[in-house]
Amino acid sequence: WLGGPFIITHLMEGKGIGQRFKKLLTPEVGCYLLAAFLVTSICEPYLLLDPTHFFAATDVLQMMGSIKVVTGESVYIWTLSDFATTKYLFHITNLLPLSFGTVLTIVSILGAVLFLIKRPGTGIVILSWLLIYFLFIGRLHSKPFRYMIPLLPVLVVMGAWALGYLSNILRKREVPNWIVFIPWVLVALPTVAYGLAFSRIYHLEDSRFAAMKWIQNNIGEGTHVLAERGGYPTSWMVPDDKYNRRLDDATFFITADGGLPYYSQIEFLKGRLEDIEWIVLIRENRMRQFEAVPDIFPIAHQFYKRLGDGSLGFDAVAEFKVAPGLAGLTWDETEVEPTFSAFDHPQVVIYKLREEHDLPATLSHWSYATGQDPALPDLYLDRGLDAYLEKNWEDAYNQFDRALQIKPGLVLGNVLRRAACLKLGRLDEAHAQWKVSSTFPTNKLIQSVSSLYRMGLDTEGGEYVTYTSTQDQQSGHLSRFTATYANIGNRLVNEKRWAAAVNALSQAVSFGDAPADTWFLLAKSQEQIGELGKAWYAIDQAMQLNPEDEAYHVLLMNLGTKLYRQGALVEASAVYLKALQLNPDLVEAALNLGVLELESGRLGEAEKWLRHASEITPKDPQVHLYLGVAYLKSGKQDNAVSAFHRVLELDPENQQARSALQSLTP
Repeated sequence: WLGGPFIITHLMEGKGIGQRFKKLLTPEVGCYLLAAFLVTSICEPYLLLDPTHFFAATDVLQMMGSIKVVTGESVYIWTLSDFATTKYLFHITNLLPLSFGTVLTIVSILGAVLFLIKRPGTGIVILSWLLIYFLFIGRLHSKPFRYMIPLLPVLVVMGAWALGYLSNILRKREVPNWIVFIPWVLVALPTVAYGLAFSRIYHLEDSRFAAMKWIQNNIGEGTHVLAERGGYPTSWMVPDDKYNRRLDDATFFITADGGLPYYSQIEFLKGRLEDIEWIVLIRENRMRQFEAVPDIFPIAHQFYKRLGDGSLGFDAVAEFKVAPGLAGLTWDETEVEPTFSAFDHPQVVIYKLREEHDLPATLSHWSYATGQDPALPDLYLDRGLDAYLEKNWEDAYNQFDRALQIKPGLVLGNVLRRAACLKLGRLDEAHAQWKVSSTFPTNKLIQSVSSLYRMGLDTEGGEYVTYTSTQDQQSGHLSRFTATYANIGNRLVNEKRWAAAVNALSQAVSFGDAPADTWFLLAKSQEQIGELGKAWYAIDQAMQLNPEDEAYHVLLMNLGTKLYRQGALVEASAVYLKALQLNPDLVEAALNLGVLELESGRLGEAEKWLRHASEITPKDPQVHLYLGVAYLKSGKQDNAVSAFHRVLELDPENQQARSALQSLTP
């Protein structure tokens, strides 16, 4: 289709219909059609091999996700740098020069304008599709380099036409032939030089492989390293079987935006950076993107800025970059569109934490400064919360409103302002806030509710949990209804708000089809507040769904121990039996069950489980000691003597076994 306008103008040159259609039979048109067929077949083989599959997507809604990304409605990390660009202008000043060099870009644009002036009829036909395409892609939020590719052939043709036009003018003026070729040389030399310079990146070692070798030679095994996920990850450079690797989760800053206070985002960073000694990143992957949006994602922006300037406590100790270059000169690619360099010659930077630097203190200071910054909403959220807790509803409303003026999309601010409206009796405004809440993404609303619980506003948080869940229930999404409560419960568990977590997680499991992890978190929370019987039921439900999870077994053992200490021997016995059904080799369960049966006077059962424990761990003197006591109480003195002798073989200093033997032997 790129050649279609040229064929049309080719036909326009003839006189009469017959002569014009004869032009379709020329070798030039034949060569074009053959080339078009070959290129299309190579690039899109399924167009010939399986055309039904190739045209299977007929519903435009299937592309809705991609459409939302390119228009900016959906924000992803790889589109953040586009916020710092200007529509249309960026394509001309950045993308086109990257395509074939600055000189050819200028000549091509001038050629297109000149062609339109000198040959308006054919110029309109040839350039109209180019202009329509440019007007369409130029207005998009996302501006990857690849969107420019369809424009390049026509622009190059326009540039060549302009040079030919200039050559004809020079010939008419009867200048020497060598002067006629000067414009061609002045364009060809820098264009060829640019191509040769760019080919340099394919003759040198890839920066990522060079970085990986450096890591293997300079970072010791077992070291704590933070690596990146994303489209251009560094995780593969830091294998987790050699290093204590932790992966970044930079998407958190996007999902948390508006739902959590900024200091919570810094707390998240504390967790990610705990014990980290090295950071390995590709600048185009995360850093370049967040550097472009200081006002939209200020915490992520500040993190990468502080990492880069050293104020976070890390120094860049190694950088790897293969840049285009020629004759000892290299191109600066600092401001190029990230995907242009990220795919085949990215910049890898390795940071090391300075010796004795107190990173937690640095992050805490940053968090405090964030809470005091009048340019950020946290200051007004905190002031509003203080006023709210003091029942100064008007001041609370004003402070929350101020936070929203600074960041209009602050979901948490809307939630808190509605709570203040209710206290002030402004029911119409509060109802309007409900409608606003319905437009928020569910994950941001859940984060906001979690913040309410963290602030101690459990009642207000519960209202929004109910609201969000009811919306899902009315739309028939009971799984989301369950997930809403489960997400809140999970956050409360992380914050160790056990009682509130029990309330949320109990709601989550009440609708049925709750996953094993939700039951497990409920059991864990109930154990923490002393509801051991309920915790036993919840962990039993979890293990029915996922009997292999070791974390469930550990919690089960903890429950058994607590029940035993509380004197709930029947329940403790049931817990240990369940644990042994799942894993017969759990020596602690067998030993505890044997001791429990011994204290309950069921000597036969005690012997059975203590013998089982001794078979699992034959070199544990404590097991043999209890077994000897069980034999002794059952009147089996010979067996008891053997057991106590075994204890002394394993632990010669064991006084209990020695005393027992002295009492049994004359």
